[in-house]
Amino acid sequence: MVISNLRGGSGHSLLKRTASSVQSIKSGDNKGTTQISSLGRGRPVSGLGRGGTASGLGRGGSVSGLGRGGTDLGPGRGGSVSGLGRGGTIPCFGRGGTISGLGQSRGPSLRGRGQGANSTSISNGGMKSRACFNCSGTGHLSRDCPEPKTTRPVGGSCFNCGKEGHLSRDCTEPKKERHAGKCFNCNKENVNHIARDCPEPKKERQAEVDINGNSINRKYVPIVRSIEELYLEDKQNEELYRQVVDGDEDIRVTGPLSTIKLDTWHDAGFEEQVLVNVKEKSMYFRPRKIQAYTIPYIMEGHDVLGQAETGSGKTAAFMTPLICKIMNMKPDVFASQLYNEISPYAIVVAPTRELCLQICEQGQKFADKTVVKVGKTYGMYNILENIRELRSGCDILCATPGRLKMLVRNGIVTFKNLKYFVLDEADRLLDGNFITDIHEITAMPGFPVVVSCRIG
Repeated sequence: MVISNLRGGSGHSLLKRTASSVQSIKSGDNKGTTQISSLGRGRPVSGLGRGGTASGLGRGGSVSGLGRGGTDLGPGRGGSVSGLGRGGTIPCFGRGGTISGLGQSRGPSLRGRGQGANSTSISNGGMKSRACFNCSGTGHLSRDCPEPKTTRPVGGSCFNCGKEGHLSRDCTEPKKERHAGKCFNCNKENVNHIARDCPEPKKERQAEVDINGNSINRKYVPIVRSIEELYLEDKQNEELYRQVVDGDEDIRVTGPLSTIKLDTWHDAGFEEQVLVNVKEKSMYFRPRKIQAYTIPYIMEGHDVLGQAETGSGKTAAFMTPLICKIMNMKPDVFASQLYNEISPYAIVVAPTRELCLQICEQGQKFADKTVVKVGKTYGMYNILENIRELRSGCDILCATPGRLKMLVRNGIVTFKNLKYFVLDEADRLLDGNFITDIHEITAMPGFPVVVSCRIG
């Protein structure tokens, strides 16, 4: 795993130094690199220099930005989602008439009491009088009108005969044939029928398949286990956890930074709710070795390159400190609930859908009952349902490279608030086709530049 604190500096140094770190690990040349690695089968973890802190909010506007331009909370001059600007907005605090405007009252209110009256304005305590569309009288609607029903004037001519005064459905002339075209049922050209009127047997839609020949379900929505179910699973594995903790391989730390190690969870400096979720609900009675050496560096704002064997606790090693750091970044609970755009504080990139879902579940478990929201996005997930989930709240986004690129290119996800960029299974993501995807992501507009640092 690679955890980078995104701060000011040169453009692609993240990939350069990560790739060179992996190379230096393979070659044994790790001069100048702080690494924490498990001996034997494990993989290393390193802190990459002391640059600025993770929460460094620069001169630019923040989530609750109260600048002149409209923002999430938007008390600026420009119209915003909550519309405190001068221009009329959806909930309409502006001067102009609104969708649900309540008459000519001048005071601003949620339902838009603009100065201009509108079609649904209420005056004198009752509904505005309207004329009957049938007889033009008042006091009743056209459906209750006692006068004979009048024929509505038809604007334009009949599409069948070209004459005015009636519609094509009421035309007494013989129905003219449709212009010749292609039928999507029989695939014949220059025919005078459409698919629904085709005399041929209706053809079945062919299922879409992926490169492996498996059918693609465009309506697929992943089933995420509940938080209670995850906690119950941890409780059932409590005894197993105690056994594997004692069997963790030793950790090696190299580099310019002094070695920092957690002995207990209380030494981590976690927020109270996160500490409860980790220790009491997840039944992690003490940090595993990869967690004990990694968490302090992330909490102090250092970049980390971490490698350890599968099942050694790497997800908790980076997810728990990220949640705590983001809790301190978010201005308040109210602002955290205004998700007018999807701009996470942290993005965790994983090579597979299964791993992405697993990381998201664990993140949601550790963030339970906090203001931090953990979301996911990956291929096959129905795009509309996926966007709906992310707009309900996403501070940490777990994503596969392809779907992440698509959402960013379409302006659905932005990097405005991004402070952390995590590569899980970095050895896979920085090799083969994935390295191209990572390069493209870091080169996208708005992606923060990171501090330049030489490795090795």
